[in-house]
Amino acid sequence: MESNGNKRYFDIVVYGATGFTGELVCEYLSKKEGVRLGLAGRNRDKLEKLKERLLSNKDQKKAKSIGIVLAKTNDLQSLKEMTAQTKVLCNCVGPYLSHGLNIIEACVSEGTHYTDLCGEVPWIRQAIQKYHEVAKEKKLKIVPSCGFDSIPSDLGVLLLQKESEKRGLKPFSDVILYVEKSKGTLSGGTAAAIIGNFDFSDEHKSLAKESFGPYALYPEGEAKGPPQSDLKTILYDKKRESWVGPFIMAGINTRVVRRTNALSNFYYGVDFKYQEVSVFSSKKKARKFLLFGGLFLLGVKFSLTRKLIHKAFLPKQGDGPSLEQRENGLFKLRIAPRDWSSDFYVTVEGFKDPGYGSTSIMIGEASLCLLKKPEETTETFGVVTPASGMGMTLIDQLNENQVHFKIEGQS
Repeated sequence: MESNGNKRYFDIVVYGATGFTGELVCEYLSKKEGVRLGLAGRNRDKLEKLKERLLSNKDQKKAKSIGIVLAKTNDLQSLKEMTAQTKVLCNCVGPYLSHGLNIIEACVSEGTHYTDLCGEVPWIRQAIQKYHEVAKEKKLKIVPSCGFDSIPSDLGVLLLQKESEKRGLKPFSDVILYVEKSKGTLSGGTAAAIIGNFDFSDEHKSLAKESFGPYALYPEGEAKGPPQSDLKTILYDKKRESWVGPFIMAGINTRVVRRTNALSNFYYGVDFKYQEVSVFSSKKKARKFLLFGGLFLLGVKFSLTRKLIHKAFLPKQGDGPSLEQRENGLFKLRIAPRDWSSDFYVTVEGFKDPGYGSTSIMIGEASLCLLKKPEETTETFGVVTPASGMGMTLIDQLNENQVHFKIEGQS
């Protein structure tokens, strides 16, 4: 049935429901009992077909729990009408820099919690500057970056620090994340986000330094922590006994983790440092990665070649892997104090393609988590992070749904 416009008719509305990732999120949420799900977008025919697919082999009771909402990104009134009907809005329409902040404007206006898959630091920074305080006053949770970037990083560091506290230790002041394994395809959304970040730098040169700095997502007016940067070369990590190099998602993940620390009254410490790296099985593979990565970065640095690379080599928005590819993907991360001074560390493991299969689970569970009362999650409101906004509760949910967070002893 189509939504009748009543207040909070839905528990969760997925905006961008007919996009590649949006459909996966809808498929995931449609299997959850007792959840009233809204499928939102601008094309009624596509939404009807999606609803029909989701309801195949389901009973009539389930049919009543899925509805359709029409809205357009450039039509603020339609967005307000959409967000007024749901408790949580899950935004799968990217790249986010291209679509502006209307969707968050609508959520804040109508008192609706929010999740998305944004990997664009400048966009999140703009959202913080414009909406954090008013969302905080309204006790709303606006939670960007609820996919592979940045839930595993953000919640993994939280779990490490909680375990340290549990053992009577101080929080670790210097933490590193190793990408041990990753099998999957670069998503069209991630590719668009990468290109969008470079476009933003070209168009807003005066804002680029602050928008991409290590503390870009820190609260306004908060004193910055110690100098730190993302790894830009390869090196031999003596503690890990392997070659490591840059991790493509570090630019967003590290900023989100640092914001979590600041929003959590500096639970990790005012001098907290954090870095993410990729692990390679040999120096040869590390060098090969650095060579091709360097050529890619050189190419996307300039507007003309950036457009050519995006068109010729990168996946397009809405493109994605087959079901078999999604099911055969995986990732495994290790999070530890940099000096390996403890006898434990955290692993985060997913058993589907990180950018699609696991991401649809993560944002689905994050959206479900926001349906809980604040006392069941955290009392932190505003433009928050997965860890500061949902905390250990989201870890528990994900552990039951194929994204596993574990405390392990050092081998």
